[in-house]
Amino acid sequence: MTLPEAELKAALNRFKDLPTLPDVVARVMQIVSNPLTTADDLNQVISLDPALTFKVLRLANSAFYGFPKEITTITHAVTILGFNTIRNLALSVSVHKMFFSERERGLFNYRDFWKHCVAVGVCARMLAARVGYKNEDNAFTAGLLHDIGKSLLDRVDHEGLLAAIAESRATGRPLREAERARLGTDHAAVGGLLAGNWNLPHDLRQAIEQQHGFPEGSLPDPLAAAVHAADRICRARGLGSDGDFGPTGVDPAAASLLGLHPHVLEEMGARLDEKLKEAEEFLRFSKGG
Repeated sequence: MTLPEAELKAALNRFKDLPTLPDVVARVMQIVSNPLTTADDLNQVISLDPALTFKVLRLANSAFYGFPKEITTITHAVTILGFNTIRNLALSVSVHKMFFSERERGLFNYRDFWKHCVAVGVCARMLAARVGYKNEDNAFTAGLLHDIGKSLLDRVDHEGLLAAIAESRATGRPLREAERARLGTDHAAVGGLLAGNWNLPHDLRQAIEQQHGFPEGSLPDPLAAAVHAADRICRARGLGSDGDFGPTGVDPAAASLLGLHPHVLEEMGARLDEKLKEAEEFLRFSKGG
């Protein structure tokens, strides 16, 4: 079901005052897009925020990135990991601080929700690597942020979101359909709006907006296909919880593009468990551990 454009625009009017990125992270996003940017430029900006500096260095040294020698400065991290990875680390840390917490709110448990988001990021990264996508870390970030719209819906209409989740659980209806019926919009549309407000790359925004399906008759973008499939795989395996109790089958077009035959899915399941163990440090430090 596609929400008519006029209804969608009317529903999104509630989100005029969207949250903004912290100044340091917004500046990081800006300078990374400049081809003349140097590692020292990024170091000077990130170093303005000691807490962010600490977290970026801890994450860069985690098993998730697997660099054999200790990274001790932001300049070193930029040189080794690259501009996009540092941008994604800074963005990930800030998004968790802005939108996630350890509290439980009825059916929407933020601890399990963040676990789901990290798992989808890890899985999307694996799928992107499988098809030779140009930037695997973009896939991780797109997966990590794919459900950011749910956090925003929770802020704007907590009771409405809980009612939609309850309906999805009781009926097996996709959560986005229950959200549209009760809230007039859905988390993918809201997440895409937020990504646009933050000037995130077009392909990342598109992956958020198309996480549940693709325009009819079109070939899925590889990043969008990876995020869609990763979300379905992680939900089917019970990795965290995102409040969606709808079907977990992967769209055939995405499965074909990614080469997800049944035996491949089984192999990926075992590899995903291994990769998630490596991501435990990311999960802990991104939350402030």
